[in-house]
Amino acid sequence: MPGLRLSRPLLARIFSRRHALVVWLVLVAEALATVGGWYLGRSVDTNRAQARFRSRVTEIVTAVQDRMRFSAMVLHGAAGLLAASQTVDPDNGGRTGRTDRRIGAR
Repeated sequence: MPGLRLSRPLLARIFSRRHALVVWLVLVAEALATVGGWYLGRSVDTNRAQARFRSRVTEIVTAVQDRMRFSAMVLHGAAGLLAASQTVDPDNGGRTGRTDRRIGAR
């Protein structure tokens, strides 16, 4: 090939003035692709984490509401039992004078 010197190093040929613009354009394009890929990956991970968080919060709120509803039913049942009984004594479930007030303690 005429004009091609074999003694010239490869990098010197690549970074010659003639190819400098192409090299800079490739560098900028690769940098933009890297930043774009990073941003896309980060936004996907953020959206996934937010969805997982919202789902977990919904599960916890539902569990707490169910527990509160159950506790309210137990308290209404206990109030009904006390209202329906003539006297409150250990035989019919009243333990108001005792120190052990845990739920379900006998």
